[in-house]
Amino acid sequence: MNIKTRYVFIRYLLYVILLIPRFKFYLLLSISIIVNNCGTVYVPQTLPEGRGISRSEGQEKINISVIPLTNKIIVKINEDNYVRRVIDAGDLSSAAKLISVDQAINEKLPSSNEPGPYKVGIGDQLTISQMINVKDETGFSKRIAARQISIADDGFASIIGIGRIPLAGLTQFEAEDLLYERLVMEEINPEFELFISIFNSQKIYITNNQENGNNNLISNASSTTDTNIMEFPYTNSPIYINEILAKAKVFLPKGQDAQLELIRSNEVYRLSIRKVIEGKYKKIRLFPDDRIIINSLPYRPETVVITGEVMAPRLYDLSPSERKTLSEALYSDQTFNQVSSDTSQIYLLRQQNQNNVTAYHLDASNPGRLILANRLELRPGDIIFIAPQPITNYNRALMQIFGAYAMTIDPKSVATD
Repeated sequence: MNIKTRYVFIRYLLYVILLIPRFKFYLLLSISIIVNNCGTVYVPQTLPEGRGISRSEGQEKINISVIPLTNKIIVKINEDNYVRRVIDAGDLSSAAKLISVDQAINEKLPSSNEPGPYKVGIGDQLTISQMINVKDETGFSKRIAARQISIADDGFASIIGIGRIPLAGLTQFEAEDLLYERLVMEEINPEFELFISIFNSQKIYITNNQENGNNNLISNASSTTDTNIMEFPYTNSPIYINEILAKAKVFLPKGQDAQLELIRSNEVYRLSIRKVIEGKYKKIRLFPDDRIIINSLPYRPETVVITGEVMAPRLYDLSPSERKTLSEALYSDQTFNQVSSDTSQIYLLRQQNQNNVTAYHLDASNPGRLILANRLELRPGDIIFIAPQPITNYNRALMQIFGAYAMTIDPKSVATD
């Protein structure tokens, strides 16, 4: 008698008990004898489905292929990519979507990599060195005198001997030419040196947008606010994105990526911070007043479902850096029920495509096969299913029958008997 026939038989007898309660003990004893002696216990290599047409009718058809777990199979399935997904919540007007990291970053690289020469601006300081005549005991001698001049808020700088001249918006070479012309006009020795000593007029800003305190990717930034802004001076020496990330001490946890938004004028560019750090882009030079926003990616929590005949169904957390195995999931907590779990029927279910699932079967009744479980790496979305002992199903059915029968007994009739 197969399993399905046994359950049908038990249900039929249950109806009889409910209708004819006076069969009592002898009928129940007969059920027990029949159930326990209708053939040898058979352990099928199958997964349970909804019993009865009412439970399975209209359900999505999932095709399950059962494959015994061997060393050769483990080598093959461990090659499956550890795919991390990002949650795209959108504007909350539609269902959230799971997208790839590349889709979440949505790369758009800047086309220009040449900002042009540095232009002097308000707040910058220039150092001017001039040859002057100094009277001493022997007469006059030439000496070099250096002094700093600042660009005022109107863009002009004051220089002794020639007055105020407009320097804001000029390159260093243009400023030198203008200063030379004014010195000649004032009949002053035009021998001088000019260089920018302090850069204050232009900045580069870097901001860490964090959804919560755990997503702060800038170690220099404060963890007490939701948005952290750092600024660095823009100078006449080229500076690149990878250098500014290093100065800000941007870091990425292993196995993660983040989006870098580069806002330049009215354009927004997007890059992968992982690729910047690993040098997979050509060097991208920064422009004056560039703004960099670092966006953490909302990765979907990576878990494995542990279900079936276990102490308590639960989710088991995974980590892309730790690469946890089947044995770690099975023995990380009280998973097995020592009475009812069938260790010969352990399945790892992994989806292949939309409606096709492969169930890798591990028979751990031989403890030596747990070596295979030590080698099998888990992937996000895996399902670990542990089947019940066959006798457990029968025991539960009998308990239901005895319970239903007890509800039909009239205490007065028992006392009369």
